Amino acid sequence: MQLRSILFCAALACAAFSSGCASVMSEVVAAKAQGTEGVTVDYPITENQAWDIAHTVLRDAGAQAIEDHRAEGYMLTTSPNTLGVSGALVGVWVRKSSASTTAVTVISKRQIKSALLVSPTESQLQDRFARAVGQLR
Repeated sequence: MQLRSILFCAALACAAFSSGCASVMSEVVAAKAQGTEGVTVDYPITENQAWDIAHTVLRDAGAQAIEDHRAEGYMLTTSPNTLGVSGALVGVWVRKSSASTTAVTVISKRQIKSALLVSPTESQLQDRFARAVGQLR
């Protein structure tokens, strides 16, 4: 009986700890709205090309289901947690920035805020995006 009580208390403590430390996708969208986070790069491609490349880059980075909000110009996804590395909550925004370029903004947040590492990062995703754009040329 005492072991059951200890296990129950340990489970409650874990649940309380993890619920207060988890990020939610709405934080990614809010960060974009505030303009305080993310990495934006202009690429010499069309919006359609940027949209397609973003899907490919996210899938190659281990994204799970990709939630498209094309009418609003963004997509959301998650990457899985692995041993010692927090998965990421990722948002990618695509918008025409000039007649010949498209701006791509990436925001990546830790799923577990207390984790030291997150994968993929904004820079990693933008690097993959740039390589994919380079392959078009």
